[in-house]
Parts: sequence; C-alpha cells; structure tokens
Amino acid sequence: MRLNRPPQAAKNSAPTAETTSPRGHQVRTGLFRVVSVTAVATATCALWALPASAATASAHAKHPSTTSVSFSPTPAWVGQRVRLSAKVKSSGRIPTGTVTFKWAGRTLCVGHLRRGTTSCSTSFGAAGSYLVQGLYSGDATHLRSVGTAREAVRRSPTTTTITNVGGGIIAVGQSHTFDVTVTAPAGTPAPTGTVTFRSGARTLCVVRLSRGTASCVTSFGAAGSYLVKGFYSGNAAHLGSVGTTGVVAGRSPTTTAITGAGAIITVGKSYIFHVTVTSPAGTPAATGTTVSTTTRPRIRATRPTPARRLTASSPWPRRTSPPRPSPHRRPPRAR
Repeated sequence: MRLNRPPQAAKNSAPTAETTSPRGHQVRTGLFRVVSVTAVATATCALWALPASAATASAHAKHPSTTSVSFSPTPAWVGQRVRLSAKVKSSGRIPTGTVTFKWAGRTLCVGHLRRGTTSCSTSFGAAGSYLVQGLYSGDATHLRSVGTAREAVRRSPTTTTITNVGGGIIAVGQSHTFDVTVTAPAGTPAPTGTVTFRSGARTLCVVRLSRGTASCVTSFGAAGSYLVKGFYSGNAAHLGSVGTTGVVAGRSPTTTAITGAGAIITVGKSYIFHVTVTSPAGTPAATGTTVSTTTRPRIRATRPTPARRLTASSPWPRRTSPPRPSPHRRPPRAR
C-alpha cells in the first residue's frame, strides 16, 4: 500500500535527529513521524477489511427490554383458574414476540404479545408459594428479558349443611335419613372426602362425598332431643368444616285391636280374646302387656236354656198363669 504524504506534513513534522554518515553526509531519520504514519495506516486498513454489516452495527443495535409479571386473582385457591399477565417495555419500538410462563422448569402457558402485553391462564394443584417466570423471546429490534413474580395458593374454605329428610321429629327406633352437602367457592373443584355424623360421643355413620353430597341413615333408641353434627374431613384442595342440625325422637303412637270368636258366649265357658298392637311403618314392633277391663262390656253372656218336658195331660208347658181368652171366642149363654 502506498501512502501519499500531504504537503503540510513537512511543515508540521516533528523534529528529526541528525546523524553523520561515514562519508560525512548528514541523514535525517524521521523516526517519530514514521511511527505515527504507520499507526494511521494500520487503522485505515482494518476498517477497509470489515464487512459493511459490522461497520453499521451501531446504527442497528437491539434495544434492551424489561418484562413484568402479575396474577389475577392473588392469592388463589387450589384448582382455581389463575390469569398470568406480562408486560414488556422498551425504549425503542413496541416489543413483539411471545412470553413463556414457567414454574420450576415446567411450562404453564404461552402468551403472544399484543401492544406489549399478553396473558394466559393456568391452575395450581396444591397449596403453596409459586415463583413464576415470564420469559420474553425478543424480536428483531429487542433483546430477551425475564420477569418473575410469586403467587400464593391456598386451600379453599367450605360450608357443610345437614338436612333432615322428612322433618326433625321422628319415632324412637325409626330409620331416619340425614342429607349433607359440602360447598366450596365458585371456580374450585367439588369437595371430596368423608363426613362423620356424631351425636354426643356416639358416631352415627361415616359417609363418602360424591360431587359434594352424601346421605346418612341411622336411628335413635330412646326418646329425647338430639344434636347431630357432621364433620367434613377436608382434602388437599379444601379445608374442613362442621354442620349441625337437631332432631327430636318420640314414642310412636299405637293402635290396639281386639278380636274374638263371636259376640255371644256362654257363662262359665272359656273364651279367647286376640289383641293386636300396631305402630307406624319403620318403627320396631310394640312390646309390653295389655290389661283388660269390663267397665263397658260389649259381650252378652246368657244361661243355657233347660230342656222342656211334655206329657199327655199337658199338651203345652206348664205356665204360672192361665192362658188369656181369645178375643174371637163367644162368651157362654146365661141360663
């Protein structure tokens, strides 16, 4: 490569050192100026050797970006749908691309940016604290970025309701049904698990929920008022709860019926009465004793009639009084 030295170089050149040659000639080395010109030439050659894209890289550099992540609702219940939102900002144009939401390396959902924002939904299957990352993919004019946020997930509360089927008054020993319903906040799964029914220290029954409902069939062996409680056990998604109801057990009414061989009996003859005591359906058979009474007898007892004796002189039975004359018989004539 040939360098053309400008005319002003002689005037502005640095002082040179002079040496005497063996023949007596003076030589100007120009050492300092040669070094300066060499450095300039090297830099110029380096610029000519770079490609055009690298030479203009500073004009087309990508802008940095920042990503922020948010949740709705927060905190959330286990199993509830949660909306994950991300906003990407930059000093350049509006960022485009995608944001991938991850937790512990697991992809929760992916959202596409629109005017710098995006959102998608997911749910969490257990209670706890979740650190969620929003990874912005970047685009032709923006660099990648990552935003993080922490979401709290809790077990949802429940409400246990017990209903008396057929009313709150029952007969002693009669089978009775209690219906139980366990509800949870909207958007959460139906409660599962068991409900234990107790009255005092006595366990009436243990039932398993199906779609949040179950039934318990039991009975009470003595008359009185009973407070019945239903204890819901809860599960990984729901908290436990207790429902209460009251029931009154009373002695059931009965009907007594007496039957016999007939309405007329003979004095001194053995006679059998049959008695039947009935109670309402579903109650145990009546037990105990019956007491008879004769204050208002409904059965007539008569003496047996003796056999009649007939003779030739007495064509009819003997009477205590003479027979009455017939009204159609003529009276005898007077003499």
